[in-house]
Amino acid sequence: EGCSAGEVILTLDLSYLFCPTLPFSFSFTFYPSQQNIFDIALSFFLSLMIIFMRPPSWRSLFIFSMIAMAMMTMDHGRHHVVSALCPWLMPDAQRWSDPATWAPNPVPGLNTNVTINGKKVVYDVSVQGITYFGITLINGGELILDGTKDVVLETKYINVLAGTTFRIGAQDCPHTTKANITLVGKKDTTTNIMPFLGNKGIFVSGSLEWYASPPSPTWTNLAATVNPNEATITVKDTITNWKVGDSIVIASSDFGQGQTERFKIVSISGKTITLDRSVQYLHWGDNDENAEVGDISRNVLIQGDITSDTTKFGGQVIVILPGKARIVGVEFASMGQMGVLARYPLHWHYMGDQLGVGHFVNESSFHDNYQRCVTVHGTSGVALKNNVGYNVTGHCYFVEEGSEMWNTYDHNLGMNVNVGNLIASDKQPAVFWITNPNNTFVNNAAVGGKFGFWFSLPARPMGMSSKNANFSWIYPQLTPLKQFDNNVAHGADDSGVFIDLDPNSKAFRYTPIQPPHVASSAYSNTPSVPAVMVGNKSYKNRKHGIWARGSGLVVKNSLLQDNAIGVNFPGVSNLLADSTIVGETPNKGTYKAAEKGRSRPVLGFVDFPIHGFEGYDGGGGQFSRNVTFINFSSDDVRRAGAVGVIRNGDFILPPTNILTQSTLINSNVWATVNSAENDGPRHVIMIDADGSLTGAYGNAITSTNPVVLEGSTCTVVTAWNGYYNCSRNMHGYSQIKVTNLNTSNTDYGTSLSSIFRATFIPFGFPARLDKITGGDPDEPIRFLYASNVVSRKGYVLQFPHPTPPQLKFLLDASSTGEWVVLALQYPPTTFTITRGYYQIPITPVPTVGEVTPLTYHYNATSQYLYLMYFEDVARLTAPTSFPEHQSGNSYINIKAGCGNACVVTATDSTFPAAFPEPADDYRVLMRGCSSGTTSTYEGTGFFRLDKKTRVLSFIIYHNIPQATSAAIYVGGVLLQTLPVGQPPIQGAFEMSWNKWNLLRNGSFSVIVFSPSYPSGLGEISGKIGCFNTACIPPATISGLDVCSSIPGSVLVYDDAMNALEGWAVRGTTTLDINYTPDKRCGTKSMSAVFNANSFINLAVGIGNCYPGTCVRPQQRPYPLVGNFHSLQFSVRSLSGPLPTYLQVIAKNAVAVATGTVTLTSKYVDNYLIEDTWTRVKVPLADLGLTPTDFIGFFLIQLPTTVNNFQLLFDNIRLVPNIAEPVVNPTGTLYRSAAQC
Repeated sequence: EGCSAGEVILTLDLSYLFCPTLPFSFSFTFYPSQQNIFDIALSFFLSLMIIFMRPPSWRSLFIFSMIAMAMMTMDHGRHHVVSALCPWLMPDAQRWSDPATWAPNPVPGLNTNVTINGKKVVYDVSVQGITYFGITLINGGELILDGTKDVVLETKYINVLAGTTFRIGAQDCPHTTKANITLVGKKDTTTNIMPFLGNKGIFVSGSLEWYASPPSPTWTNLAATVNPNEATITVKDTITNWKVGDSIVIASSDFGQGQTERFKIVSISGKTITLDRSVQYLHWGDNDENAEVGDISRNVLIQGDITSDTTKFGGQVIVILPGKARIVGVEFASMGQMGVLARYPLHWHYMGDQLGVGHFVNESSFHDNYQRCVTVHGTSGVALKNNVGYNVTGHCYFVEEGSEMWNTYDHNLGMNVNVGNLIASDKQPAVFWITNPNNTFVNNAAVGGKFGFWFSLPARPMGMSSKNANFSWIYPQLTPLKQFDNNVAHGADDSGVFIDLDPNSKAFRYTPIQPPHVASSAYSNTPSVPAVMVGNKSYKNRKHGIWARGSGLVVKNSLLQDNAIGVNFPGVSNLLADSTIVGETPNKGTYKAAEKGRSRPVLGFVDFPIHGFEGYDGGGGQFSRNVTFINFSSDDVRRAGAVGVIRNGDFILPPTNILTQSTLINSNVWATVNSAENDGPRHVIMIDADGSLTGAYGNAITSTNPVVLEGSTCTVVTAWNGYYNCSRNMHGYSQIKVTNLNTSNTDYGTSLSSIFRATFIPFGFPARLDKITGGDPDEPIRFLYASNVVSRKGYVLQFPHPTPPQLKFLLDASSTGEWVVLALQYPPTTFTITRGYYQIPITPVPTVGEVTPLTYHYNATSQYLYLMYFEDVARLTAPTSFPEHQSGNSYINIKAGCGNACVVTATDSTFPAAFPEPADDYRVLMRGCSSGTTSTYEGTGFFRLDKKTRVLSFIIYHNIPQATSAAIYVGGVLLQTLPVGQPPIQGAFEMSWNKWNLLRNGSFSVIVFSPSYPSGLGEISGKIGCFNTACIPPATISGLDVCSSIPGSVLVYDDAMNALEGWAVRGTTTLDINYTPDKRCGTKSMSAVFNANSFINLAVGIGNCYPGTCVRPQQRPYPLVGNFHSLQFSVRSLSGPLPTYLQVIAKNAVAVATGTVTLTSKYVDNYLIEDTWTRVKVPLADLGLTPTDFIGFFLIQLPTTVNNFQLLFDNIRLVPNIAEPVVNPTGTLYRSAAQC
């Protein structure tokens, strides 16, 4: 392949030499470039000898073969040895220059409209100046460029219709001579060669088979730095087919694309190239910032004519159904038609699923084009490999509408993209513009542009694709990432990798989930799929190395350096892992005097404080694990730090950013200035899980936020620009969000600050704090207020205007088990207060001390309303792949009856005292010696037992870098597996009476496992013990024998019931009243399998009769409430922990619901409905029944979306008020202490 003048290659199949039993066969074709009698005679003679000679041994054949090859390599003029598959050698091919090809018409001339009808025509014209009006291929016709000579073809268009083929070389016979195809014509946006596809182009509904002879590799990197005024470069890779006279481009290795330079090759010696002039700028060749070098010359050129540069109206190549394009080693220059839709240098247009067809463009170049490089539009299954793009207008590699999938972009280089005007996003051009993540991007390099790789994902496919039913199932913002690995981005004016801003410039959160994808309102429960990006490199970008707004994004094994900011994840639960961020490398760039010693990332902002890992205002759950920070040291020019926050953030930074296993090399910790006026920097909480940043695991970096500082032990750090190092404690951090739902109230004005403004003040600290406000621009009336707080405390929310009558209150970004009490003032009025989606009622209690998640207190004197928010949305689940934080999945709605006149009139508004914390603190010290290992690692876990909610919440820290998981054991029995090995490990679970006793006497233990110690007692372990002065035992519980007979009771269910009688099943509940595998009393129990929002209906009175009116034996009179105290039953779960609380609803004899009780620990003997039998006791008064009511029905429901949840019930009865014996807790208190 690729023979030069005077070279001959002979290829022999030598299998016969080594296996003589094989039949001998050999075909040989020799095509002389000139009609030389010696060439012909030599060809004929050697062919006969090889075919007919049967050598006596393999040695003689081998010797003969070597002699034959030596003879062939003798220079007898210009020889070419080619395959019989070369298209211009097809036996039925006819020559363009041969009059017989066109007879009776003449050979096509100037302005001829040429039709190739069913013939194979070899184009062999080398004369310039013959411009054809157009060339059309029909009826299986083929246009073939002559591969034995240089050819020039000028035409307004070439139309390759279905069933026809345009060939340049072949896969086994690449085109080695020069071929220039020029597409001519003035700017004309009205003429269409094919409907709607324009003119001045090659239109393909047939086949393109183009195989030229590209340089190898098409692009490489510098092996050494090139300084200004040097004219010699050395490249990393061995280069072949790079020729003297080729145009090459050396990429900028500084900020921006302006230092990319183009040269001609003067000479080549190995890997050393001499240029036609000296370089103007520094081009780096070290420290993983080696500038790319691309050869953009090819022997086959497709170009626009000389007028194209003036009109910006170049040529185009477009492939449509049922066409096919296979392109190797072709140069596209002066192509694309600026500002005209669908007019691109190379364009696969709306072809649908093409997997397996074999479309590709490889080893080609696209430069000096007026609109893009390569466009894939509505087409799937195209491969782009080893291409080079340079100096184009608009996005270069363009994935157009969001319906494009399963395309592969491998080892393509793009450099210098310029502002365009075709679509809005072209004003911020990207080298790679990506609208669907289900494509493969590997080993590519993007230089310059506003963005290197821009994932601009629409919610649904756009344009033509939006009208195609075949694409209706595609949701790009929900689609899992196919692959994005080992790519390089540098020199972008904004970010190297940018995942944000859809094609309408609207911010979106990329949230990949498992298919099938459905409408956005219905996918909330669909499992997520991490989008993992591995081995990427991003440097010398003016803003971010990576900016990725999403959920579940994972960046691993990546290198980010010399950016203003390394990475920012403005989303939820995103992770940077096993990566390196370098603040400044030795590559100082080509700088100006004002930049003080090196080029600076942010134009006009020399003192911009560079930092590596950046927190985002409004985003939450950003994680950094095993990241090395290098050269983030402050100097007299600018501050620097490994970590910082967005400087101009208007929204509150959530308290869920966590870093662990951080390594600092010549780096300060914190970069952001504390005096910033925006809300984001003023509400910083960054958790250092293992102490690698702050010196103590679990510590937090915080700002001067009095709400946070009042509840923590904090030390200001001068080197951190006035930010604080706050020690770990038993409290967590949360973010309170309060939303004004009073959409009809216009009394607050029209500006954001006047519509909703508030102040948070901790109980016990009446000093006025700074006001912080925030708003959602999509909801101009419903405004949001937020503040970070220390959990498990009380706060007053004060308004400088009437208190809004309708508010939604939640804890955002809080870990399971956290709570706060909120106090706000209303004049005496009525309240309707509910919790969560199911609007569980919150009822009043007489004192503040009795406030729970399901109760509130209103003080008519001070006019304070007290509410408790408790985060239990995942209360019974183990932590998942990220530290567990919730995001507003459960909330409290307040509706006050005062309407728009909620003006406080209290004369005694005594500020609330510090809210009592009804909790016991426990701690575990974990060491290797407790596990019987020699491990030097250690850990500490904090546990808090809330005595009201009876929930044990925990946070565990350790410094084992390769920890795989942890576990909590009770009495040697596994209670909870914690699959997250890396700290902080957070979670919570409800405590039964028995578990509370075991906790107090030291029967709880924590074990952390690692690859070295994957089982048993793990690598480190320890027992959980009391950390308070004294830890209170659980309250006494009833010692009543629940199976004993109680005089005056009415049995609703017991062993005597053999039929459903008047019972009813609602929803999809499956009921079995004769369940014998398990029971608490007698011989059987009742099994109820609950599905989504189903319940069972217990008919207490059967036959519709009142006492004294029942006449039939099967009738049971309605019981009179005054004769009973409570509804009691035993219950047990066979499906694990309940996903939510069980509820009981009472109805009277006329089927009117009187009240609902949620079965919290108040009503459950063992505090908790779990896998052991426990009694439930619900006073009838709590169900809203009066003594004169007759009881008709009880409904038991499980308000959840969970299916197939099985509960057992036994001994359901109405019981009069009786004295019950009590059971006291036993066991001694176990103190927290080191175990060894």
